Amino acid sequence: MPKGSKHARQKFRKWVSSYADVSAWLAKYGDLAQQLDDNGGLVKIENFLPVFVAEGILEMLQGINDETWNLTAAGDEYVHNNIQHEFLSVKQGPPGLQEVFRVFTLLLPDSLFTFSAAKYCKAGHIVPHDDRAYTQVMMDDGSMQLCSRSIACIYYLTKGWSDADGGHLADLEAPGGPQQHLPAFNSMVAFRIPRWHEVRPVTGDKPRYSIFGWFLEAGRLYELNTGGQAPQQPAAHEEAEQEEQQQQQQQHALPAVKRKRNRVFLKKRRVQDAPQAPGHRSERQLPNVKQKRGRLSQLMSPSGTGAAQLAPASKKKKKT
Repeated sequence: MPKGSKHARQKFRKWVSSYADVSAWLAKYGDLAQQLDDNGGLVKIENFLPVFVAEGILEMLQGINDETWNLTAAGDEYVHNNIQHEFLSVKQGPPGLQEVFRVFTLLLPDSLFTFSAAKYCKAGHIVPHDDRAYTQVMMDDGSMQLCSRSIACIYYLTKGWSDADGGHLADLEAPGGPQQHLPAFNSMVAFRIPRWHEVRPVTGDKPRYSIFGWFLEAGRLYELNTGGQAPQQPAAHEEAEQEEQQQQQQQHALPAVKRKRNRVFLKKRRVQDAPQAPGHRSERQLPNVKQKRGRLSQLMSPSGTGAAQLAPASKKKKKT
């Protein structure tokens, strides 16, 4: 974090690490799931976090070096449930980034989740898509549970963003026709999945920073757009794409947070990547799973693309 005073950094880090402070602040927004039901499946909240916190997160992302950001890019390939996109993303970053991610989990404290940071440079975009994807979750007993993305969240961080800068989130299912949402500083958009949307190309010179991710539910909530099911409309997703293309670039385990309501900021552990990546149903069948209650510890997939795409199985190590 090259900018800002030491005191400001300490204040920011203390706040994002405090369950009491974060939960008290988010309580004013009420139940996110109910808000979505009452507003047609999509909500936008301005001034989502205290300004000093938003500034601290932005400063943190601006301080991430170029080598740490992962390029996420692909063209349309519906056979593998992929769509055209280009941007940078990261899950493992500077100290404090995991605490930032966990702030958003308190919107739905009893749900599983996966979050990442994103950086869209000039021309960065994601074509229309609906965010459907599967993710493997590890149960407390070590068994794997198939889960589906159910709610997407995007938190915008670049200051002084205008319509001329592009990078809008276009809601293609808005009543009355497509509606564009400006990625304004310290604003958050959440919507239920599936929902058709896209990230319009960035046209300005400054990067568009954000935190994005999904909440998950056990089981298959929908079928994926794979094989011959190419969408008739443009399909893509601003957050979904960041998580799945990274799956192909990063073949290592990521830290998962063992969700416990009153200790969500403290407990972390590592789990191994699932042996398959969500999407290639023509090559291997995903297991039928039953919903299991109890504490789940999520296997956070390292990619962030909106179309579901399974990471290739990791290569077996040679015996020595």
